[in-house]
Amino acid sequence: RCTSITWVPEGDGLFVVAHADGNLYVYDK
Repeated sequence: RCTSITWVPEGDGLFVVAHADGNLYVYDK
């Protein structure tokens, strides 16, 4: 389950997703 999504300001479409288990994942749009 996703708990938070944050865009990376200088990341050219990258965003960081925080999951309920505490893991962070970086995705490309």
